[in-house]
Amino acid sequence: MARSILIVDDDPALLDALTSMILMRLDDVHLQTAAVPEDALSLIARHNYDIVLSDIKLPGMNGLDLLRHILTLRPSTPVVMMTGHGDATLRQEALNAGAIGFLQKPFDRNTLITQLQEAFGKA
Repeated sequence: MARSILIVDDDPALLDALTSMILMRLDDVHLQTAAVPEDALSLIARHNYDIVLSDIKLPGMNGLDLLRHILTLRPSTPVVMMTGHGDATLRQEALNAGAIGFLQKPFDRNTLITQLQEAFGKA
């Protein structure tokens, strides 16, 4: 059975790169993307994803608020947060809010795949 991942990021080039990277490295994965938090929440309301991979800096609603909404809608969904603007304090805040992983951009593909595989184990 295919595992499902929702990627939330407002950078179209990064969405494309992440999609390609994940599809090349993981078998039997179904990916969807959202560029804005509202679209992500709409998708999450309709689909039970195995993992949500979300940026923290998003238009309209920051990723930490999105994380809280995701966990309200789907409390058992593992969420991995990523950012290019973070530090140890932001990482701890994301983990305290319920994220199961945190990636600092730029990250290498092995780190991403490891985080996703660990998250699949928690799904």
